[in-house]
Amino acid sequence: MRIVKRGLVAVLATATVLGVPAPATASPAAPAAVTETPQSTQEDKARALARLGVLPEEPMLRLPDKDFVILLWRRATGAEVRGSAELAFSGSVAECTHFVKYGLHEAHARDQRNELRDEAIARAARQLRAKAATVIGITAEPELLIRGNRDFIHALYGRATGKRVKEAAFVAFGRPDEEQRKFLETGIFTAHASDQQEAIDADKELTEAQRVKLADRNAIGRAFAVVGVVATDTMRDLAHDHVIREIVKHAKKDTDVLVSASAALLSPASADWKAFVDTGIHQANTRDENRVVEQQKQQNRRAVEAIVTKADQTGVQPYLAMMARRALVGGDLAIHRFLRAGQYDALLQSLRTTRRGQEYHYVDEANGVTIAARDANGVPGSENRMTWKFVPGLAEQGSCYSMEAPARPGYYLRAIDGDDVAFAPSDGTKGFHDDATWCVEKVPGGVMLRSYAHKAAYFQEYEGRLRFGGFRAFHYEEAMGRAASTWAVDPPHPNTVSAIMLRWNNDDALKASIGNPAGDEVADGPYTRYRPFERGRVYWTYMFGAKAVHQPLLDAYLRVGAAQSSVYGPPRDDDQTSADGKGKYNVFSAGGSVYYHPDAGGAFVLYGGIKHYWDGLGGLNSFLRYPASDEHAGPGRLRRSKFQGGWIDFDPVTGTAQAYANP
Repeated sequence: MRIVKRGLVAVLATATVLGVPAPATASPAAPAAVTETPQSTQEDKARALARLGVLPEEPMLRLPDKDFVILLWRRATGAEVRGSAELAFSGSVAECTHFVKYGLHEAHARDQRNELRDEAIARAARQLRAKAATVIGITAEPELLIRGNRDFIHALYGRATGKRVKEAAFVAFGRPDEEQRKFLETGIFTAHASDQQEAIDADKELTEAQRVKLADRNAIGRAFAVVGVVATDTMRDLAHDHVIREIVKHAKKDTDVLVSASAALLSPASADWKAFVDTGIHQANTRDENRVVEQQKQQNRRAVEAIVTKADQTGVQPYLAMMARRALVGGDLAIHRFLRAGQYDALLQSLRTTRRGQEYHYVDEANGVTIAARDANGVPGSENRMTWKFVPGLAEQGSCYSMEAPARPGYYLRAIDGDDVAFAPSDGTKGFHDDATWCVEKVPGGVMLRSYAHKAAYFQEYEGRLRFGGFRAFHYEEAMGRAASTWAVDPPHPNTVSAIMLRWNNDDALKASIGNPAGDEVADGPYTRYRPFERGRVYWTYMFGAKAVHQPLLDAYLRVGAAQSSVYGPPRDDDQTSADGKGKYNVFSAGGSVYYHPDAGGAFVLYGGIKHYWDGLGGLNSFLRYPASDEHAGPGRLRRSKFQGGWIDFDPVTGTAQAYANP
């Protein structure tokens, strides 16, 4: 135990120095599969300073991101920008980078709209830390109050004189943030009270009356600390009702501390006044802190819900919308992490061609900028290929974006002289910003990206290259030009795994319904692949992509040869739910179908002449309703399928069919 403690003391000793902005330190090494967020570029820093109206100087632009955030905080005047900077600085280096690149601009926009969000959260965090410092007689500098809880607790550990406070701070330093918050909220008060009482008990020369008086003075000092006041000797000698009156003067409006103090004053009993000073004010403060935390959680949830709505509307950020939904399902901590950093890591997408003959080719930075087919099996380690970060447009935001390489910050896809699209580093000029900005137009089957600099030109593919131009610039027919300019926005990293696993990894509804993989991926002929899962299979073809067939439909599909069947072929869509909400079905690419209803006795196939005749009668809406058997031999040369409401006989020689109702 002694060795462990010395090790922790060494960690404490190397933490941030109190009250002095320390250089940004490296984050702990991430797992090999995770790519650390690259630091912001000098252009990012210059844009952030320009947003605040500050002329950039070379030494400023060379600062590490964490130090640069402090610089922005000092120069900013907007409440939201300052609050957002405080939250970033109290977090990780990655959070500081995201603030420089995106968060400052978003906070500035909120300041312009007079919409406060981060300012309130940052103010509550400062007040919590200020109270904790006040109770042990420390006046905390403004730059100390904006540090994260861990660094702030280290500061308290260094300045505190009480043994119990230092021990409690020592423990809290290495605990999760929620426990660190509890230490600042109540733990330090309890520990300080223990230090004070132990000091009284250790003084053998005190009379009992003196011990009682000292304990009371200490309790008064702790009560004043709740409202951020360092009690003087004169204040500690006040009668309890006068102490409460002073607390009412300093308590913030709309707090339980103020309400409870006012209520205590109404009591004629001095015992009630003492009880409030000793314990009541601390209980009220805990209720206030809990309410603040709950309000922050609700505000965070609303902010993530707003991100979902906006991302859905953009047409180019489905991955951001999906990760936001995952955060909402994941709970308060997941929501907090998503807001602080995750939302900026989820700006990644890939662009897939939709033109016939070029399906499942992606915009790829390898060998210049080309259109490349993804590897059918996936290539682990190729995360940065075929993936782009859709960031707010360098020239104009709103519905316009710039496509940045995630592993090469500051490199963007831009229109260049002539009609080519190039991959190049920003030179910070307006011309580059205009050329690297693309405005989204939603169309059936995907999106079109119109050049901001060349209003009638669209981002498109032609003969494996990226070009920009009008719909007839490279094609004889406008329809072909439109097809070449229409892009499907897919999840990031499409080349790292197979198309089946790419969909499964990024489709939470599919993952929940079909379960985990139950076997390896299989090549089913030259053009089809499938992978078994716990509750079905996912098939993939170039023509239709990755589509799911769940049990029990899969059992019936396999009975007729599945994707290799000439009357079924691979699925062209996922399973569908019938209008009654109980049945399931799938119509396959060669025309055959499989239907299931719990009252029909299972899943059954339907194809050929019998299916055609049943469709003509109204299908599920006819008196026959759902199939109740596979097609089988009937009387003589007839083929028969049974249904819930009757049967159909089909003559393969004459091609005629007849339906019969059950007796």
